[in-house]
Amino acid sequence: MLATTYMVHRFMDADDVSRAWDLMQRGVEADDPGILATQERLRPPGLAPQAPLTLTLSLPALQGVC
Repeated sequence: MLATTYMVHRFMDADDVSRAWDLMQRGVEADDPGILATQERLRPPGLAPQAPLTLTLSLPALQGVC
């Protein structure tokens, strides 16, 4: 018998990501529940909410991935 793996993707709205990322760069937690949920999904696992997020990716770094 072959094992089957199912993956569930939860896509994020680009406008929400933009707003959430901007707030995260400034160290601000969103008041809007939808944007706050996006911030939580963007936050790396295990990173405390108070820790500064400094990682930025450039488009060349993503070539071949998408």
